[in-house]
Amino acid sequence: MPFNGDEISIETSNVVIHGKQWGKKGGVPVLALHGWLDNAGSFDYLAPLLDNIHLIAIELPGHGQSGHYPPGFQYHLIDAVQSVMDVVYHLKWSQFTFLGHSLGGIIGTLLAASFPNLLQKLILIDAIGPLSEEASQAPARLGNAVNAMLVEQEKKIKVYPDLEAAIAVRQKSGNLSHQAAAALTRRGMAKVSDGYVWRFDRKLLAPSKSYFTEAQAQAFLSGIKTPTVLIKPKQGMLAKVKADAFKQRQTLIKKLNIIEVPGGHHTHMEHPADVAAVINQEL
Repeated sequence: MPFNGDEISIETSNVVIHGKQWGKKGGVPVLALHGWLDNAGSFDYLAPLLDNIHLIAIELPGHGQSGHYPPGFQYHLIDAVQSVMDVVYHLKWSQFTFLGHSLGGIIGTLLAASFPNLLQKLILIDAIGPLSEEASQAPARLGNAVNAMLVEQEKKIKVYPDLEAAIAVRQKSGNLSHQAAAALTRRGMAKVSDGYVWRFDRKLLAPSKSYFTEAQAQAFLSGIKTPTVLIKPKQGMLAKVKADAFKQRQTLIKKLNIIEVPGGHHTHMEHPADVAAVINQEL
């Protein structure tokens, strides 16, 4: 069983951000950020294996136990950068290491480029910059996203009779082990009268209304001056990216070290010792 860490909550300008922390003040400050629809439980198995750190894993608005945006307000990738900076301002951290998995890693690349003197090190798990598409696809994307939101609002909320039923679904949807799915599910569920429901904001299920163009994505990657480590699982999402596209992006980050590890997209939960060994060496 993982060491569960201590709960933390931070009141920002729009929502209360919740999360977990491990280690002691005085250790290497590390801000960790989960992937899409995940939560701070994502780091339950990794954080206890890291040496001499003070790691704070926050949950983005609409995720985990953090607050939701009001009805009518949507979630955008660039707004997540503001949420992270609200937390950093509260913590009074002038410099720190950023550890991001998937969506968290994407946000980390935006943060590193936008605030070039903020990060001591950027550690990415199966992520290298934001998703992108051709500018010509923007009108169709906006129309489809708005329609999808209207449909999502009409759907009934799924109620699970018990936690094990929800864990089984999360395990299958993410191709996760039982222990990894359980860590995410137990933190991510809320008890209701007839069972359990997911805490995350259902607005997060709708497609994004806009994507970066590849030129914009590359501009952020080119702007990263921070020493960066990409932990690339052999069966992860990046393993499915076309070799030319991946190579083009990796060459843009000036101080990039790529290290392959076993496992799939959630390798930090499935193979925490391998990932911890990489991070401990880098820190």
